[in-house]
Amino acid sequence: MNWVVRAHRASDTSPTSVIVKRFGAHAASAPEIALDPDRFLFEARALKAAPALLDRSQVSVPKLLAELEHERLLVLEDLREGISLESWLPETTVSGAHTIGQRIGHAIGSLHRNGSDAHLRKDFDNRKTQQARLDNQYAHVGEWLGR
Repeated sequence: MNWVVRAHRASDTSPTSVIVKRFGAHAASAPEIALDPDRFLFEARALKAAPALLDRSQVSVPKLLAELEHERLLVLEDLREGISLESWLPETTVSGAHTIGQRIGHAIGSLHRNGSDAHLRKDFDNRKTQQARLDNQYAHVGEWLGR
């Protein structure tokens, strides 16, 4: 949905790369799909709230390093050093997959438990983006399943 790049920087005192996300008015890979460009505000809020809502020993969530509202850009910590689920899962055992599944489930449960207050619900009520997902990602599921 967004333009996402890994930007490298030369510095001895900070990480050598960051992730830069740009939230345009259209899907990055499908310009015919209109999106609410203000959806970046929801991601910024989520990244700011995550440390209080999640146990970082269970899952890694990038830190928000910069938020450029006028440009609709977010600059995030690059978690490149961590292992990705995509690379790890095919090489693990059933027991290992069970453990990582529990960690992910714990993190999602933690988000729901700790993020259920009225203030956060209001902050994360992003109906325009959810409607775009419904219209473009899920509307044809019945057809795909032959129903």
